Amino acid sequence: GSAVPRASYDVVVSVGTFTPGHLDGTAVESVLRYIKVGGFFAVALRVAYYRDPASKMQSTLRDLEIGGRIRLFALSPELPYHLSEPDVKFQCWLYQVTAAEA
Repeated sequence: GSAVPRASYDVVVSVGTFTPGHLDGTAVESVLRYIKVGGFFAVALRVAYYRDPASKMQSTLRDLEIGGRIRLFALSPELPYHLSEPDVKFQCWLYQVTAAEA
């Protein structure tokens, strides 16, 4: 197959990608490079995973915001992940890409 050009997509949605045993926050920048400036990155995460320093999600997203690469556009409330596990919560973050990769 052919390589996907950078800054090709208006929106990328991630559900079930950034989880223990899959990808951690260090992969976010790799996703962002395919989103056009002005485009959006929507990501659903378990709240505990987002807050876990080992996941690097919270720190990576914060650093990208501080660096001007993304801005938080919307954040859902914490919601039950599954009806059978009401104490496990998830949230959806919607970021807008505000600058091209360096």
